[in-house]
Amino acid sequence: MRYDFLGVVTTISDLTSFTNSKGESVPKRMVLLTTEERVPQSVSVELIGDMAQNFRGQVGQRITVFLNFRAHQTEDGRSFNHLSAWRIDY
Repeated sequence: MRYDFLGVVTTISDLTSFTNSKGESVPKRMVLLTTEERVPQSVSVELIGDMAQNFRGQVGQRITVFLNFRAHQTEDGRSFNHLSAWRIDY
């Protein structure tokens, strides 16, 4: 599923990394945005790889984020949703 929205950057995490299934280190950054809807919502968006390293948004900046929705289920049956940006328009 794909989705896009316009929001204001409220928080930008430091660049971190995780190890993927191939054993490679992959850069990751989280960005918190507030939507510009009638009822504003806070949305935490995951930036992976080059998108995380090259993110040039600033707190207070309006950006359009294009997302992929993904879910992950753990061995114990818990599930988690991930909102991963695949494009950002500044």
